[in-house]
Amino acid sequence: MFTAPVNRIFQEVSDHIEKNGEPDHIWYSCKGEPTLYVFFGSLNKKIKAAYPNVKLASWTNCTLMCREDVCEALNLCDFLIADLDSVIDEFFQLINRPHERLKLDEMLASLLEFRNGYKGTFWLHTVFLKDFNDSNVSINALKKHLLKLKPDLFFISLADRGAEGPLHEEFKANLEKQLADMPFKYQYE
Repeated sequence: MFTAPVNRIFQEVSDHIEKNGEPDHIWYSCKGEPTLYVFFGSLNKKIKAAYPNVKLASWTNCTLMCREDVCEALNLCDFLIADLDSVIDEFFQLINRPHERLKLDEMLASLLEFRNGYKGTFWLHTVFLKDFNDSNVSINALKKHLLKLKPDLFFISLADRGAEGPLHEEFKANLEKQLADMPFKYQYE
């Protein structure tokens, strides 16, 4: 876990704002899991108190949403993108290679519980990989979960990370057909 002092990080944020003005958003990027920072909630509170007009945004892989302190910290964010590449354990394991203690069913339950109380803008992000999570069975299982989560937007990546090759236009057309009746918008990365 990352343990840099909150005051040091906050000072960097303050210095940047002093030089450049208040941004619309402060983003916790996807170059690592922001919720691993042990003082994530404290930093969010400090930024919100000092800069109430600046929105906080985060990207998360959802693995720590079973923790109350993590959910409290994420609830301070105005905008959240949550990664979920499969709701079928076999594909989830192949794509994400999570720690052996991480159980997909527990993560899905925690994500749903969090979403039910979250007031900010919520996007769900899925990376579709050829020969991993691109089957109709996988898409239909994900759709059922999406209906429960009710994201503000379904954010889709079509990648070839570790797969046999990129997904073709045929897959994209099939996916769009499958998503046509969903009660939320979707967009591609």
